[in-house]
Amino acid sequence: MALPSDSQKSSTRLHRSLLVALVILVALVFRTYNLAGVPPGLDGDEMFNAWDGLRAWSRPFSVFVPTNYGSETTLIYLIALTTKALGATRWTVRLPSVACGVLTVAMTWALARRLFRFRVAILAAALVAVSLWPVFLSRVALRAVLQPLFQIVAVYALWRALEARSIRWSLAAGVFLGLTQYTYTASRVFPAVVIGWLLVALLNGRHLLRANWGRLVLVGVVAALVLVPLALYAVNHFDVFSHRVRETDAEVNELLAGNPEPILEALKATLGMFTFKGDDGWRYNPSERPVFDAVTGAFFYLGLLVSLWRLRRPAYTLMLVWLPVMLLPNVLATGAPSFWRSVGALTPIYLMPAIGADFAWERVAQWVRRFASRALIARLALPLVVIVGLGFVGADTWHDYFIDWPTHPEVLKVYEADVAAAANYLNAYELPDTPVWISTEYPGDLGRVLIQLQSDYAGPARFFDGNDVTVWPSGWAGQDVLMLFTKSCPPNPEAQAVLSDYLIDGEDDGSGQQQLWVYRIPGEALYDVPWQFAGAVRGRFLHNREILGVDAPARVQRQTEVPVVVYWRVPPDVQVDTSDLPFDYACLQDVTSGRCADKADSYNVYPAWDWTEGDVVAQRYMVPVQPYVPPQTTYFQIGLFTSVGEIGFTDREGAGGQLLVGPVEVEGTASIKPKWKEGAPTFNQDLALVGHFLLFGDSPGSTLEVDLRWQAMRAPAADYVARLELRGGGRVVASVEGLVGSDRHPTSRWVSGEPVNMLYRLRIPADLESGAFDLYLIVSDDATGQVVGDPILLGAREISGRAHYFDLPEPQYPLIADFGSRIRLLGFDLLETAPNPGGQIEVVLYWQALGEVGGAYKVFVHLYDSAGVSILGQHDSPPGNGAFPTESWLPGEVVADSHVIAISPDAAVGSSRVGVGLYDPSTGERLPVFVDGQSQPDDVLVIAEIEVR
Repeated sequence: MALPSDSQKSSTRLHRSLLVALVILVALVFRTYNLAGVPPGLDGDEMFNAWDGLRAWSRPFSVFVPTNYGSETTLIYLIALTTKALGATRWTVRLPSVACGVLTVAMTWALARRLFRFRVAILAAALVAVSLWPVFLSRVALRAVLQPLFQIVAVYALWRALEARSIRWSLAAGVFLGLTQYTYTASRVFPAVVIGWLLVALLNGRHLLRANWGRLVLVGVVAALVLVPLALYAVNHFDVFSHRVRETDAEVNELLAGNPEPILEALKATLGMFTFKGDDGWRYNPSERPVFDAVTGAFFYLGLLVSLWRLRRPAYTLMLVWLPVMLLPNVLATGAPSFWRSVGALTPIYLMPAIGADFAWERVAQWVRRFASRALIARLALPLVVIVGLGFVGADTWHDYFIDWPTHPEVLKVYEADVAAAANYLNAYELPDTPVWISTEYPGDLGRVLIQLQSDYAGPARFFDGNDVTVWPSGWAGQDVLMLFTKSCPPNPEAQAVLSDYLIDGEDDGSGQQQLWVYRIPGEALYDVPWQFAGAVRGRFLHNREILGVDAPARVQRQTEVPVVVYWRVPPDVQVDTSDLPFDYACLQDVTSGRCADKADSYNVYPAWDWTEGDVVAQRYMVPVQPYVPPQTTYFQIGLFTSVGEIGFTDREGAGGQLLVGPVEVEGTASIKPKWKEGAPTFNQDLALVGHFLLFGDSPGSTLEVDLRWQAMRAPAADYVARLELRGGGRVVASVEGLVGSDRHPTSRWVSGEPVNMLYRLRIPADLESGAFDLYLIVSDDATGQVVGDPILLGAREISGRAHYFDLPEPQYPLIADFGSRIRLLGFDLLETAPNPGGQIEVVLYWQALGEVGGAYKVFVHLYDSAGVSILGQHDSPPGNGAFPTESWLPGEVVADSHVIAISPDAAVGSSRVGVGLYDPSTGERLPVFVDGQSQPDDVLVIAEIEVR
């Protein structure tokens, strides 16, 4: 047989090079076609990576960031480079992934060419170029795209190092083996691939290791050195570094607890993902689409069999170790099958069908060559069949990914297609300086960043969540404004009521649903508030919003949700602490407890940094009316709170306290499925006690709150009374009783399954001595007084008493003032320890109880400036920093109450005044202050003047 000539070899090399170039070109087309439109927007993880990339230039270098459950920073820095050079767009954010995807195709060919013959290499590269999974991976800005590329380069360099016995390639192998750990969480197990392969090679024969042990040691040392920065971060920030793994380790925990079932189910799902059922979500894959079609899948299984048959050959050994090891993250983590967690196995997964196809090709070609007349057919037909087959794979990918997948409703939601549509609209808007308001989820961060990443709109943009609020930008009166609502936050009823005449445009999402509403409000319309509200409640939350009115129903049914709309305005002197923004809420009060039955709350739905003086906001709350709230006359409560506590509300008359709207009548009956468990206390088979809680009440004078949760086992025929007794030392030391239910809704009016929560308050005597006490529940028939069943022990309480003092003090500065009707100030001591800016003073107040105080009050001591406006320092606490609560005071008792006031470092020097008062912390209402029968302004007693110097 004649050997091929040099010209034939050169021609073959050229043809093969052109074929490789064609495969890479096809890969590039699949990865760049409509990159800004498919996926149809940025998903949350892409947004986090892009946002971190944009901020990378202004932050210290780090190998790991805690953002979004923690992530390696390699992709983040690549995004930082492309967005810095080309601007921040969807295309530039995804460009590093495109580059990595194309390089993965090229390196798949390079590695396979080293391990196997050219035909296996080109088939594997072609499959990676056009198959849906690697195409998808290359078109989203997610870290997983780095893992296959870095792994292939590491294995390629290692193979070259062993093959050529090269120090240079050993160094490269060590570097890239270490760098694999800087790509994606699932890469943590990749070193096991290399170690496992070398161990199998050792079993097959020691020649490979004996000839290269020095170079292997060098690879390991270099890899370890490369890993040092990441290892140091992991040691110093272990909770952050391991957070993502801990979020998905439920199956492992079950296995450690002796339950292998979840792991076995995950293994079954992982093995089935190749040809039976793939990832069942829409985020990264058409739901349940397997990795391979039936034909390619058959070649995948054939490739596995061929590799097992040739197990002793190092290249096949490598594939058989690589594949199962890198599928482990899929098996061990929650949510199998997950293509994303299996990404480390991408290379052997696509090499297997290439190996199988090559094996089949060779066998068919051998058979055909037996018939000389058919040799030409073999040379032409087999490549044609392969090309057609790859064409079908590519066409299937194109149809599923570019046509079907991006229009699925779940995909449109996950990738925030409506936000992308809003960004595109703004990019094309003809008047780029028009102020714009955009309704999107998470307007304080995610929604805002998504717009900024996808739009270069020059006009001022503000954000709000249209599900909860509608903004009327009165602060921009006289200037036309644009208002965009996205599908996730469409116009709510308040918006529809005032904006319908200003609709100028809209957009369909491709699935038949509207995803964008565009309104243009003329400037002259912004001068007037457009809403007419039924409840003209006027007032102000301290330093925050001004309330204009509230719309709320006068009657509500149990076991429903009702709308409450609060209309508020941004006042000119608004103060906002962006480090502790308030939550706002609306709720229905339960009169039995005086607390919210359940809150409808929100946070930063119109970000405070977007407020403009005069803006009017209609904020909608869907307030739950819980089934356990019995019929009653009550109120809706509107409030704001921060980490410090409730923000006080002041109405037009200057009265402070809560913002209550109503009255509102709670009506109807309610029934839920049985909640009582076996062994729960029951009474006449009418009532079950399904739960109870003991709150507070561990000191004399305090109030023990007992929350009893009842449910009707059937429609009760009688009315029942609950009596609570605190027993100790052979006697009842305190008791309280009341109807189960209420006068308006006693148990005889309950229906089967009706739940009712009742709160009972039992006052512990102020003079009770320390000891152990038991709390009992006794239920009786209201009509007969007969006790039903045995007393139920609800729990034990340790009551800690304290000493009481009645001798009158000799204060440094005697001063008589009455706070309310039962508390008197006898005088005070003033210790000016350091009355300078940044220093402190100490005030000791001497109180006397004129009777049983009852309430739990806090003392405030304020240091005011000379004008009495600004507070230079303050200290608020119950008397004695909680050691002498007012509810525990006995008539005639004297309490010495010390307060240390830190003076603000920026306090102006000069005369300052010390003011004292008491208030109810639950409402903020102050006790009135009288001196010689004269009330004191603002219920503050000014006791002294000091010089801040």
